[in-house]
Amino acid sequence: AHKTMITLIRIYYFCRNLLLKIYNPKNICYCTGMDGRLKNRYSTKEYAEDIADEIMQDIDYELFVYHCPCSDCYHLTKCNNLFHCK
Repeated sequence: AHKTMITLIRIYYFCRNLLLKIYNPKNICYCTGMDGRLKNRYSTKEYAEDIADEIMQDIDYELFVYHCPCSDCYHLTKCNNLFHCK
């Protein structure tokens, strides 16, 4: 039941972010994490990867970089794809 709920939440955020991209002419990022807080924005993939490398020195899991679905920036996530979270 817990995994099903996480999957449904991820589908919700994916659909919401996709709609924001379609109806977002000002290219504003409204992406939030599972905690509801706005995600950090990184201007390039390389910069996001550098930040992820720094953060991963202090944590025991891997971070992944992905392109924002609603604006031209990058975010970090613990998930390596939409439905599989480490």
